[in-house]
Amino acid sequence: MSGSIHRRVSAILLAAGSSDRFGRLKQLLDVQGKKIIQIALESLLRSRVSEIVVVLGYAREQIKEYLKGYEVKIVDNPQYRKGQSSSIKRGLESIDQEAEAALFMLSDTPLVGHEIIDLVIGKYEETGSTIVAPFYGDKRGHPVLFGRELFGELKALEGDVSGSGVIRRHAERVVRVQVDSDAVIFDVDDEQDYQRLLRRVERRN
Repeated sequence: MSGSIHRRVSAILLAAGSSDRFGRLKQLLDVQGKKIIQIALESLLRSRVSEIVVVLGYAREQIKEYLKGYEVKIVDNPQYRKGQSSSIKRGLESIDQEAEAALFMLSDTPLVGHEIIDLVIGKYEETGSTIVAPFYGDKRGHPVLFGRELFGELKALEGDVSGSGVIRRHAERVVRVQVDSDAVIFDVDDEQDYQRLLRRVERRN
């Protein structure tokens, strides 16, 4: 990419939640013989991220069984019931100190492939922006990349909040990556979403 330079980007896969709203463990939902978390992880492994940190909390020993053999760093978040902010902090504490940016991915966004991840990283390398996010139309999706200069703000988050507040505070610095797929805004929140996911994967294959 013209004008771009290689930057060290660490990926943080957030997978510590208890899936209370869903009623069963989302991370281990089956999709054609693979678990949702494995699909997300394999997309990251095929991408250009420098390392992958997986943050686990609820049912961590059960989920760890399905992560064996993957070249990732697994960290436990014993404070996971305090909300997503606790996993964001845990992830940032665990990445390479040389990392220039962190790319946050959710374990229940299995339609996000490595191509989208690499588009986000490529735009960061091209622009050096503090925040890079994929957009489907006018809707912001995942994964979102934050430059190191915002790590302090992310670590200061409290409660069950994501990085959305940080993004809003720095809206003028957000660089958009427009994509033509709603994969970036699709996540599995309930049984209906899960059935939609299964139908889409079946059609795609």
